[in-house]
Amino acid sequence: MALLSFTGNHHLFLVCKTKTKQDWIVLLGKRKRHFPFFGTRFENATFYNLTEGKTYHHSEEEMASLHFDCGHRWKISGDKPFDFKFTFVPAFLKKRWIFFGTSFWYHLVNLFFQEGSIRGEPLSSGHGVSEQGRMPVFSLGSLQVPFDYDLALEATGKGGLIQWKAKKFFLRDQFHWGAVPADFSHGHPKVLAETTIPLKNWTLKREIVKVQSPQDQVWYGLKESFHK
Repeated sequence: MALLSFTGNHHLFLVCKTKTKQDWIVLLGKRKRHFPFFGTRFENATFYNLTEGKTYHHSEEEMASLHFDCGHRWKISGDKPFDFKFTFVPAFLKKRWIFFGTSFWYHLVNLFFQEGSIRGEPLSSGHGVSEQGRMPVFSLGSLQVPFDYDLALEATGKGGLIQWKAKKFFLRDQFHWGAVPADFSHGHPKVLAETTIPLKNWTLKREIVKVQSPQDQVWYGLKESFHK
């Protein structure tokens, strides 16, 4: 087993509204080579228009136009599947150490004033959660661990939940913040959009979902799983 180097990721799950009252769920991700599995790399921009009920998705090994500038204010932009840009104010949420030098940083992000647009249409609001990961790269293929991943975000940004569990291993993590999170195991999430991304020996299945609590709280979320 040879330790090669370190690799990482950055992805964001966002809830946005345009000035013409178009509601969007946005998933953006940049992953360095070997994240999450050895020999893989993918970057993505997935948009789901809640008002239209329509998915716009683009993914490839490297999206040169997808920029993550994470200085004092975060500036994210791209042109696939169409033009978009966001300026966010990040607020540190939590750092999680997992195993073998693997760690994750989480931030909550809010649109800086109204600096953002989707398809050229200005945004009136936008908020979400950011996950940045760092992990050592092992050359041993058996260390590739598929997992199930759930992220839930209360529609107005009052709370959230992140949980994942490795398949066939005892590795797992879970935490929440703010308001009591929706229970995905009993909330019968409605699948709004589904995409699949090939990762060498694996396929990543992603679902953007909606959960409505008995108290009429609306939660939007992301469910991920890997299979060969």
